[in-house]
Amino acid sequence: LRITGLVLVVILLAILIPAGGIAVTFTSTIFDRDWVISEFNKYNYVEPLQEALHDCAPEEFQVFDQALDNIVIDLKPFINIHVIRAINNLYEYLYGQTDEIKLEIPMIQVKSIIIKNIETELEKDPPAEYGDLSSAERELIIIQFSQELDNYIADELLIDEEYLSPEMY
Repeated sequence: LRITGLVLVVILLAILIPAGGIAVTFTSTIFDRDWVISEFNKYNYVEPLQEALHDCAPEEFQVFDQALDNIVIDLKPFINIHVIRAINNLYEYLYGQTDEIKLEIPMIQVKSIIIKNIETELEKDPPAEYGDLSSAERELIIIQFSQELDNYIADELLIDEEYLSPEMY
């Protein structure tokens, strides 16, 4: 009987120790918002985002190669703030501290950084097709790009349950 009890305890320990280790691992990693934020801060997302921006930029923006690269670099603090806000909002939702997932991201700053980078490239090192423009013509191009940008980027991005809904895709 003692041997049977001892075998049963050993079997239970063999099951519980790894399961407990997994629980401790989850508790100190993906269930810990500070750990997730620290892992995000370690990740270098600049190059993948630059590639994605080049891939999805409208054709009329494609000639501004350096501007597209600089946009992501200039937006890095903005991106960091809003990703951390999203992580915090998600954890508040998961832990029942809020009833909804809702993140409002103002896109005005994003638009102004895009235009600033295109304007800088037009002034300092314009693509060949824009090289001989006068300052008035460059200003007109910037105004046109600003108006065109409004067609691609809303003033605010709202991420909520509806936005994340599987039916949306």
